[in-house]
Amino acid sequence: MSNVQGPDSASHRDQEFVRLVERYQAAVLRTCYLYLCDKSLAEDASQETFIKVFRSMDTFRGDCSEKTWIMKIAMRTCYDINHSGWHRFFNRRLTPEMLPEAAVPFDEVDDELTNAVIRLPLKLREVILLRY
Repeated sequence: MSNVQGPDSASHRDQEFVRLVERYQAAVLRTCYLYLCDKSLAEDASQETFIKVFRSMDTFRGDCSEKTWIMKIAMRTCYDINHSGWHRFFNRRLTPEMLPEAAVPFDEVDDELTNAVIRLPLKLREVILLRY
């Protein structure tokens, strides 16, 4: 994502943003859902993540991959939601059946792995979500 100057820069920026959303929206939604354990909160966090991405596209330096950059924004957004006052009283029970549909069908090994990741303490779960 380079900073393009000139009359077409707004159009290029919009096209770049659409590409980012199309490429990473499913991964961001799944990550937010695994972090927040609630579908509607995950959808809100996903939207907020892409708003933040759009606002800060011009400041992306390329020190890491764009996926890492976007996922880190998503994790920080989820962290903010998770630490908001009303969210502390929310009942969060998560099963693999509640997860948003994946782009590629899962097999039983994936369900076992998802359950194992969900059972991890939050800090360890963050590491796994950011890595994979």
